[in-house]
Amino acid sequence: MALSNSAKGTKSRTHTAPVHQDTCVFCRRPIRDDENLIFGQRESSLKHTVHYFCMLLSSQLPQKGQDEEGIKGFLDVDIAKEVRRSQKDKCCYCRKPGANVRCAKASCRRVFHFPCAYENDSIADFNQEAFDVLCGEHARPQVVVPLTKPDGTAECLVCLETIRINPSVSISSDFLVSPCCRQLYEKRCLRGYAKVAGLHHFKCCQCRNVNQFLYACQQNGIFVPNQDAEWERSNEFADHYIPHSVCDVPICLCPNGRQTTDGHPDWEVVRCDDCGKSGTHIKCSDLQDGPMSAYRCQDCECIGNPSVNSSVPASITGVSSATNEHPEIIEVDDDGDDDDDDENDCDADSDVVVVSSTYTAEDIAQRRKADQERLQETYSRFRSIIINRLVESLRKQRHLTAGTSNSLKSVVDRPAAGGSRKRQYL
Repeated sequence: MALSNSAKGTKSRTHTAPVHQDTCVFCRRPIRDDENLIFGQRESSLKHTVHYFCMLLSSQLPQKGQDEEGIKGFLDVDIAKEVRRSQKDKCCYCRKPGANVRCAKASCRRVFHFPCAYENDSIADFNQEAFDVLCGEHARPQVVVPLTKPDGTAECLVCLETIRINPSVSISSDFLVSPCCRQLYEKRCLRGYAKVAGLHHFKCCQCRNVNQFLYACQQNGIFVPNQDAEWERSNEFADHYIPHSVCDVPICLCPNGRQTTDGHPDWEVVRCDDCGKSGTHIKCSDLQDGPMSAYRCQDCECIGNPSVNSSVPASITGVSSATNEHPEIIEVDDDGDDDDDDENDCDADSDVVVVSSTYTAEDIAQRRKADQERLQETYSRFRSIIINRLVESLRKQRHLTAGTSNSLKSVVDRPAAGGSRKRQYL
């Protein structure tokens, strides 16, 4: 019968305490979803569960496998070996064993858990050449001074939060100043921006610089995943293609609820012709032509017709929203020079008179038509000028034949298709 180590008189080997499934094997902290941007997402294999950054920044953990092996190329054998090695070192901040990260400064002997280092102003360097961590004492200070407004404040270009800058104090480690255009960013905002944009779309929000801005962010603790942007992924916005199928009128008459779309023809949902984001049952809006009826929701009815559902009470403006009236401000001549208008002059204390006028739907349509005609006239005149200049330029270069000249002139006289042209932005 084999004897145990204690029975043999030898010292038994120490074993690390078992780690909970949702606890990182390196820092021994619970893995929380609200800390994913700071300590990395939860990564696990059959044997180990880690914070991704605790594993990535571990000083003596090699990545020997392929991306699909172990945990993103870190094999379970190597992770177990690194966990055993780190048990010999105590964190310089929490004084607990398992410190697997060492300060990248050659003369510094501090070792720590990555979460403890983050809470004590240490900065991780996520550049591809080396994943290192500098302790709070050796972290590189930011020497770039941010641009500020005249009142001494600056805005984070991601969340637009106003931040007061003290020029006599160095920038906190919670902020980053872009070296390309000296704009201020909060690091917590940059982490979220990096996760969404990915390496292929990550750039400065102000000047669109890529290389300089990316290097500065990675050097100051911002992890930018090597992936495409979330908005470029397939089926990321597939729910936008699902048509709206809910009755949104204030009073729905359907006994089975607003989301009823089948059964009786009266409960078929017709969507707004303008926005498509609002709908109504045929019976709820008394649509005479059934599914082929023209329907506009209340929000779209308000566009171009401010009197509908006006947010300003009639008691304040003196204008009735039901009569579709709008006030006009007319200046009053009160200098006494015009004798013909003496009977209609206002008091000396008033300078304006509010006169109500009625704008009907026909008036609005006529104004829109006039605007379109003016736009078309301007576009035609501009096109003629461009073509004429082109003809003159070609004549000077002696490359224009009579047939080419006539064809260009015919383009000038031909009206634009559809009456207008959309501008393309590159």
